[in-house]
Amino acid sequence: MSSTSAHTHELASVSAVICSFRRLDMLRDTLVSLRSVHPIDGIACEIVVVDNDPEQGAAPLVARLQQGWAAHSTLRYLHEPQTGLSHARNCGIENTAGDIIAFLDDDILVEADWLQQLVHCFVTTGAECVGGRAPVCWEDEPDPSVRACQDHLASFDLGDTAHEILGPAQPIGANLAFPRRVFADGLRFATNLGRIGGLLLSGEDTELVEAIRIRGGRVWYCASAVVHHRIGGNRLTRKFYVQRHYWFGVSRSVMDRARGGLTYQLTRALGGALFLPVVHIPAWLWASVTGDA
Repeated sequence: MSSTSAHTHELASVSAVICSFRRLDMLRDTLVSLRSVHPIDGIACEIVVVDNDPEQGAAPLVARLQQGWAAHSTLRYLHEPQTGLSHARNCGIENTAGDIIAFLDDDILVEADWLQQLVHCFVTTGAECVGGRAPVCWEDEPDPSVRACQDHLASFDLGDTAHEILGPAQPIGANLAFPRRVFADGLRFATNLGRIGGLLLSGEDTELVEAIRIRGGRVWYCASAVVHHRIGGNRLTRKFYVQRHYWFGVSRSVMDRARGGLTYQLTRALGGALFLPVVHIPAWLWASVTGDA
């Protein structure tokens, strides 16, 4: 606590934003874990639920939890009726006041020192984006091939040491934070990307992080700011990840078209297609022969 407190003079508050859409059991567990987060001297913390359900299904749950909530933080409820994860995240940006805005999924459980470690990383690095570690926590046993590839499919873990993220690696939206200053000139999550109900369009966090990098911002991995990403249901199956990666390909095409126009979009698509016969098909054939899940 003392080392973190010594470096927090530049910050006064943190807003932890959880966007949710009709997953009340998961959301309740996430909020209960956040209630136990260790406080930081001199730092105000607000937990903000952005309910993306037009029927405001999460409102009674939040109201119940607000009674007897932890004294070192506050719990607030916001409603964003326009369905779509990007709309919900932007609502969180525009209706909170924290010097740091930390986005969390509604299916995670946070470690008790998550907030301390996150703030310490921002203060010591001055980064424009910090992605914390998010190991997977399976709710049931996944398909064998999903289990074998879980580090690539379901978790975000770049090791035990904090470092700047360079190259193509990207943090994930389940544990992703920014200083408020990056949004001062109107930068927001792209509303033509991001999940909308059951539609698996994605890439809004990738697009935002890329925009920050283009502006010269630094992206850091914070190994010690840990959340556990709970995964169950249909997300235990190969079919789900095939569909998700297909939709990320669609999302990538949307991002490329918006960033560089049709020529850039087609060039990127052609470059990606060349990997199919050169890399992916041989790898798949070798895995089939060797029985590698």
